[in-house]
Amino acid sequence: MATAQLLIVEDNVETARNICLYMEHHGFSCQVTASGAAAVALAKQMPFDLVILDVMLPDLDGFSVCEQIRAQSDMPIIMLTARAESGDLVEGLQRGADEYVKKPYSNKELVARVKAHLRRRQPAATARRIGPFEIDDAAFSARCLDQSLRLTRTEFRLLAAMVRAPERVFSRDQLCRLGLEDPAASGDRGIDVHIHNLRRKITHAGLVNHGITAVYGLGYKWVPS
Repeated sequence: MATAQLLIVEDNVETARNICLYMEHHGFSCQVTASGAAAVALAKQMPFDLVILDVMLPDLDGFSVCEQIRAQSDMPIIMLTARAESGDLVEGLQRGADEYVKKPYSNKELVARVKAHLRRRQPAATARRIGPFEIDDAAFSARCLDQSLRLTRTEFRLLAAMVRAPERVFSRDQLCRLGLEDPAASGDRGIDVHIHNLRRKITHAGLVNHGITAVYGLGYKWVPS
């Protein structure tokens, strides 16, 4: 298996060095930058497998960097933050982050999360078609009406769970456990953000009736058209 290439965006020199050394110890190759603008440029130029992105940067903030990288790539983005306010967490999810890791954290935890995301990107031999969707679990990818959906890992897991159980109502708590690496990180409000983004991407692919329906007081379900 080829060595995974990580982009580490962190302006604290000591923190960036520690992350890089720990990741390299676990077999990853790392490119480090302290600049948000440089990170966006590097993401365009090089085929990274995952981004570790700090929220607080000296030029572009991490949210803007996340949004710009997500516009050009579906690679996993893990955001690091010392700010645990709900609004910050939601903004990161809206901009395309796959998950948050709150400071202080252990490098052991961070590398475990990196490995978990990369495992889900392993290529698959087959994909399963369900209605207008084609779901490929091993590649962690989905298509709608033969158009590629640029989904985050969480969005993919939510879509896959719902389309495999048409008409089944999933509570927000169930969707948190099915879709999030850390179900406690963003809670019910975070699930609503992911569902909103998922609907938008499906509609953009050409499926006007996305079928993801809110069930008042309960949660969400997928209704085939």
